[in-house]
Amino acid sequence: MRADAMGLPAPPATRPAEAADSDRNVPGFLYVAMRSDLDLSPPDQRPAILARVQSIHTRNDARLYIESVRQKIHAARALTST
Repeated sequence: MRADAMGLPAPPATRPAEAADSDRNVPGFLYVAMRSDLDLSPPDQRPAILARVQSIHTRNDARLYIESVRQKIHAARALTST
């Protein structure tokens, strides 16, 4: 069972101080998280979301943002399943 399904926090980032773009996969995950964040948020939050994504510099920054979006997705799913 996945940690998020059990309500557990995401594991810590490996090499947290490394640049987020040092791994070719991280920008892709950030893009998917950003698109999900934009889809779940009101249009007036778009500038703040884009600014937050642009401020991500380290792998730990990326982990924190992806975790916040994961929680937002989890909450949205809970609302639609009731």
